[in-house]
Amino acid sequence: MKKILYNTTTHKLTDEQVKDFDEVRELKEENPRLFEALSNTPGDEAQLRELAAKLLAELMYEKVRLGQVGTVKFLFPIGSPAFQTAFWALATSINSDIVDDIIFSHTKRVVEEEAGVKRSVFRHERFIEAKKLI
Repeated sequence: MKKILYNTTTHKLTDEQVKDFDEVRELKEENPRLFEALSNTPGDEAQLRELAAKLLAELMYEKVRLGQVGTVKFLFPIGSPAFQTAFWALATSINSDIVDDIIFSHTKRVVEEEAGVKRSVFRHERFIEAKKLI
């Protein structure tokens, strides 16, 4: 079975992040309208809850669809901290098993110096499984 990474973030994935996966899917390509809404989350609580429900439904659909060819992991986060709160409140309140498939990328800040100029670079270290945090 394929190992599929489904990127919900607004970030371009690095080689280190994708090396252990056979396939990468992007929310921005699979559902551009939802991706755009998540990239500019509203400030209204009711709209945040509605958007959380839409993302949860999308992930549940993709889990079933992609689950026919492999195992899928959903890379988070996307949206504002307020949106994240609404999403996790909804997902855990209905005991959705989707949380078993959500991962976060953990990075380490490294300072590099090149030609006398220092810059910070964030290097992927590992994935953290959401289910181990709940």
